[in-house]
Amino acid sequence: GGSLEEGLRRNNPHMKHINFVKRGWITLDVTPSTVQADFWEIDGVEWDDTGDATFRTAFRTTAGSRRLEMAADPTSARADAAELAPEMPLPEIPVERQT
Repeated sequence: GGSLEEGLRRNNPHMKHINFVKRGWITLDVTPSTVQADFWEIDGVEWDDTGDATFRTAFRTTAGSRRLEMAADPTSARADAAELAPEMPLPEIPVERQT
């Protein structure tokens, strides 16, 4: 028994974070000494759901390590970071065809 999420966790131990309820994204910080993935979420899964971003969890590994460990906090914002990606496009809008 159990939920799909529980089944995925039980049968796929390499999957460290599973969530079917909220939308989110991962920021990946890569440096010569560490690689860290920070998981962020917002409430809901609908296209127009908005809300504050919530830090959910993070995993990292260090140079020379073969282990993945949980990190307590997200990586710090970088002053030299590239510009953010543009906003997601609006849902497709019908266009009248000329005859």
